[in-house]
Amino acid sequence: MGKRVIKMIASDAGGTMTDVLFVDEHGKFTLGKASTTRDDEFIGLWDSLGDAAESWGMDWEKVSREVLSTAETIIYSGTAMLNVLLTRVGLKVGVIVNKGQEDSFLQGRGKQSWAGYAYDDRLHTTAHIHPAPLVPRRLMKGVTERISMFGEVVIPLYEHEVREAVKELLDEDVTSIVICFLYSYLNRNHEVEARRIAQQVMKESGVDIPIFLSCESQPIMRELSRLNAVTLGAYAAEPARKQLISMEKRLQDRGYNSPAPFLFLYRTEQYIAQFLNQGLI
Repeated sequence: MGKRVIKMIASDAGGTMTDVLFVDEHGKFTLGKASTTRDDEFIGLWDSLGDAAESWGMDWEKVSREVLSTAETIIYSGTAMLNVLLTRVGLKVGVIVNKGQEDSFLQGRGKQSWAGYAYDDRLHTTAHIHPAPLVPRRLMKGVTERISMFGEVVIPLYEHEVREAVKELLDEDVTSIVICFLYSYLNRNHEVEARRIAQQVMKESGVDIPIFLSCESQPIMRELSRLNAVTLGAYAAEPARKQLISMEKRLQDRGYNSPAPFLFLYRTEQYIAQFLNQGLI
């Protein structure tokens, strides 16, 4: 049999193991497996690629550049974003909302707190333990502004309050900031202006952290759903996104040059959409 030409590489990174699939030009395939490395997922991916290559008698360190250069697509999927969410090891997020909405996460939704409990468990409400919010109350900052249900400005954005809120969050060493105002899905101007002010404050403070706007992430009605969705993205998806961008660059540095993009099937937006549809966020 002649030299194999690997046309497709697919990988699934779970919480414990990373599995890889090689498919050659004849449709034949082989599998590889290695431990998932949460802090740097590229290591687990690279080791699993080597394991798959070894099953076909190839020395991965010698043939990796050739294999990556002939691959027409690389697909990478994983559960790391979900694992970050479930184990509560995401970014330290600060949130700016309308004044009076600072307790949104503490109030939550009944279905969020009771999902998965049997009927007998739901009867004993006094003994029920509610999950802690992803963003603690001290990191929820309220500012004055108001957009009406018709998208009209009723109260202008109080810029000095936004500046103070951002300074307080930076003093708490947050690693990202979420901005979510009422009816911003109809009129995004106040959220955009609040971001501009926050960027100015960060520049003055010598800090550079990502800012997430609900009007850009999930421009939908029902503020709690929008707030939950954009916060999930800032808390759990942003760390995963950085890993994926790094992985793509490192694969390209090692020979992957197909015009087809490095496909990320990371189940981030899919999970958020699923939670929204089920009323869990």
